[in-house]
Amino acid sequence: MFLKEPTPVAEHEFLFDYQTSREGWCWRAEEEKSLLATAELADHILKLMINLHERIDKRRSNPDYDPLGDSDDGDSENLRWT
Repeated sequence: MFLKEPTPVAEHEFLFDYQTSREGWCWRAEEEKSLLATAELADHILKLMINLHERIDKRRSNPDYDPLGDSDDGDSENLRWT
């Protein structure tokens, strides 16, 4: 159950790509134009999730935190991968 309807504010897209420079198949991050092996992509996604969790915890530790308030101030980030 959500306190309010979640709305995405960011999207990270990773495309499957064949690159001879990476010796075969890899993942391409659209926004960064970087090539990642599957293990590197997993690390990258985990870093994004940890960063998001830390930012949410930091905001929740604020005494003025209102879980029902409008928090679309750019400090929050919902991630959706396609």
